[in-house]
Amino acid sequence: MSGNYGQYNANVGSLSSASQNAVTSVESPRRFLAARSASPDRDARVAAQARLRTGALAAVTSGEQANPQQDEPPKNLLLDLPAYPQWEPEVPSTWIELDSMIASREGMTLHEAGQRMRTALREAGYELHSFYSVPGGFLLITDYEQTDPEGVGYSDIKRYQKPGEGRDSWWLILRDLFLERPHTYYRTIAIVVTDEQWSPDEKELSAEDAARRVQLGSQNLGQEAKKYGFTQDHTVTALIYEYVNKGVDTNYEMISPGRLPVSAHLAASGLDRAIPKQFASAMMNAQAGQ
Repeated sequence: MSGNYGQYNANVGSLSSASQNAVTSVESPRRFLAARSASPDRDARVAAQARLRTGALAAVTSGEQANPQQDEPPKNLLLDLPAYPQWEPEVPSTWIELDSMIASREGMTLHEAGQRMRTALREAGYELHSFYSVPGGFLLITDYEQTDPEGVGYSDIKRYQKPGEGRDSWWLILRDLFLERPHTYYRTIAIVVTDEQWSPDEKELSAEDAARRVQLGSQNLGQEAKKYGFTQDHTVTALIYEYVNKGVDTNYEMISPGRLPVSAHLAASGLDRAIPKQFASAMMNAQAGQ
């Protein structure tokens, strides 16, 4: 048993270096695009699709008739979930691949992986979150939360208050009239699990759309996810979307590139502990069953 917890602690300890590597290698959303585009293929199907696209391009260049079926975009597998409105997802403020936090995938389905991710979110205080289907897997998105300047979500009702809400006390009304309103910060986290190669779209995710995403998704992963394994070909990527309200009105501005390093977001949210814990227990269960 102690060896298993040692592996869990090793995974948690490796997060800091993995987070720093992600931050230093991708300092801006544009470099995120370049880094994801330059990452090695994780699936032979991706390489095959690339060869098909190359062949189609060569056929067009030589004047031959290209086969449109050879360049079809990847399709969603989990048909009992709503499709994520934007594929690929909008470019985030910052990001990190979480694969180093996954202690074991042995015998695991996408459904079990999603359930463990959801349990980790709940342990970190994210009671409201939604699943969407994306090509090759699923996306899990959190509610739009208010944080302190260090990225820690508030523990009281303020956590999910929007700009302008909760300002009905005389003190706040007088403060808003005579004093400079403080900046308030907001965050949404999307976890993408897929075996497809992808890079984010260049458009930004507006605060309004971020708030709606959690309302329009599914609260449960569905039965289709039980048909597919969670393999080493699946990447697990956390996309952090940061916003600020500067106190002048109810407008939110996306912060790009991010104000805080990704490691600070994971530590402040508690996900740097909750996710490894869930997948360490999966490893122990698998070993106990052998």
